[in-house]
Amino acid sequence: MTPTVPATLPDPAVVLGRMFASRAEQLKDRVFSFYETPTYFPELLTEAPCVLVGGRGTGKTTVLKGLSYHGQQKLHGDRPIETWPYYGVYLRINTGRVAAFAGPELEDADWQRAFIHYVNLLLCESTLAFIDWYSNSTGATELIGSEAVCAVAECLGVETEDFPEDASGLRKTVGSLKRRFESYINTVGDHPKTALSALGAPVDELVGSLMAATAMQDKLFFFLLDEYENLTSPQQRVLNTLIKHAGEHYTFKIGVKELGWRAKSTLNSEEQLQAPADYAAININERLEAPGVFQSFAANVCQERLGAVAKELEMQSVLDLRALLPRLSEDQEAQMLGVEEHTAIVRDRILAENPQLDLAVFDSLPALYGYLIGFWAESHSETSASAYEDFLANAEQWNGRYSNYKHALLFTLKAGRRGTRKYYTGFDTLVELAGDNIRFLVQLVEQSLREQLLDVEADWLHTPVQPTHTTVATHNVAQRHLVELEGLSLIGPRITRLCVGLGRIFQLMAQDLGAHAPEVTQFRIEDLPGDPFAAGEVPEPPTKALEEYEDAARRLLAEAITHLGLIQIPSTKLSGTLIREYDYMLHPIFSALFSYSYRRKRKMSLTSTELLNLISDPHRTIREVLDRNNRTMPGPHEELPEQMRLFERYLREPA
Repeated sequence: MTPTVPATLPDPAVVLGRMFASRAEQLKDRVFSFYETPTYFPELLTEAPCVLVGGRGTGKTTVLKGLSYHGQQKLHGDRPIETWPYYGVYLRINTGRVAAFAGPELEDADWQRAFIHYVNLLLCESTLAFIDWYSNSTGATELIGSEAVCAVAECLGVETEDFPEDASGLRKTVGSLKRRFESYINTVGDHPKTALSALGAPVDELVGSLMAATAMQDKLFFFLLDEYENLTSPQQRVLNTLIKHAGEHYTFKIGVKELGWRAKSTLNSEEQLQAPADYAAININERLEAPGVFQSFAANVCQERLGAVAKELEMQSVLDLRALLPRLSEDQEAQMLGVEEHTAIVRDRILAENPQLDLAVFDSLPALYGYLIGFWAESHSETSASAYEDFLANAEQWNGRYSNYKHALLFTLKAGRRGTRKYYTGFDTLVELAGDNIRFLVQLVEQSLREQLLDVEADWLHTPVQPTHTTVATHNVAQRHLVELEGLSLIGPRITRLCVGLGRIFQLMAQDLGAHAPEVTQFRIEDLPGDPFAAGEVPEPPTKALEEYEDAARRLLAEAITHLGLIQIPSTKLSGTLIREYDYMLHPIFSALFSYSYRRKRKMSLTSTELLNLISDPHRTIREVLDRNNRTMPGPHEELPEQMRLFERYLREPA
């Protein structure tokens, strides 16, 4: 149903999509209207190189763009440009461009020299664009003199007779050189070799001259490189060399996905970049894991966007986020999932087994508590009457048991039945599902509001979002992410199948709770000794996959973590070499799709062989893992949850 609004106002669905766009690129300049300064921001404002590590959607791009001179102008337009303490130029590593520097046309060493020249061109071009902007914005002239202009041109191989006269001319020359060099690289096999520059030489000449200008005294100059993971390992070594040996005039701030920094050596293979000596490492996920940090940051981001929606639609007031996205308690949710039917059966059993028992206390309990008594009795081979008597005699112990089990019990109420098997509601729950990822959270909130918009017409921002709407939204966002994973080059389908296999295992363990510990949501690889990524570089694909399961599993884990299929959690367990190991879990966003708990609770063990076999032989492997954990594989006629039917062909036992 389309909302009823005055014809003069914009379409609410369009406004919602525009204000809750989840990528900085989609928001364009609006990204600065919704900018929230992260707690770690001051750590970026130093002379030291910084590496900002975080998964897709953790805000790396927004932060780096905020450091750029364009971002600073948007954020602090009222402050004179000449008074800024630093200036940054933003460059996004374009996969299509950097991927061109490989192939059979040249030897590896020649490709490396060509890439070095290209890096010089990129850095010089972005610096000259800044000089042009600064001059036009402030009226400053002669930021770099003619001698520096000629020196840069000479470093880049420009013929003497073609030397430009000033910075503006040099910008045109460098832009032309870059475009012609890109064309040359795409047809490199058909052309003779061209002049190439030494790594950093023209950059040192250009930025050194710039920072010597009176206007730049005591300023800092940053190169802001985003999506560093798009570089190959050899290309990362080129940039690493610049980072380690950057001159006194400039430094680098890098944005990279977790495990996307595959090579930490320089062009000298024996020279490694090490923190904190060579750079400051800022892990966004670790910073956001502090109690309440991400929740507060995320609430501010979403509330700001919600206010922008209301303003554009000329709404005087709307509910705040938590009122708009209320959470169901476990007891409320159990009612919606039909717990009373189960509790009535437990009550009848108690009466049948011991008619003398007084059920007044039982009848006063929450229905989910009554269900626990019957569930506990059945899973421990007791009678319901004896379990109830034990409850009457040991109420305090049972209260603790209820606290531990009531969330896990929700997954058993509609196991194997049609319809919604678990509701995911409330802003705080959406924060947990997002897993410290602001992009996922923005998508979850936007999708929840969109479902509400389709249902309650003009009151959509004045009415609490229904549990069914937020649940559908969580399914949609998780399913979209899974589809996006599948589109990741050659590794994507493998990551997707791994996620589906693990999701199915956790789903079946959740619904077959029995006498087991509740909420198994993590796993560890028992035959991967130590930290598989301690060496700093992700292993190359194994040449003999059948003989190198561990290496293959490590690479698969690394790719899945980089692309937010999995997350890794430092373990408290130490290996024999005293290297801290990791536990793993599916990204929490998938818990709604597969109907299991999003909370970090208990873990199971997998072998690297099982991890890989979840991709190649899922049915047998899922059964083996369940058997080892004393769970039962459902029969071939089991009703899959509606949101999982997209994966039915993969999950069904072959005939």
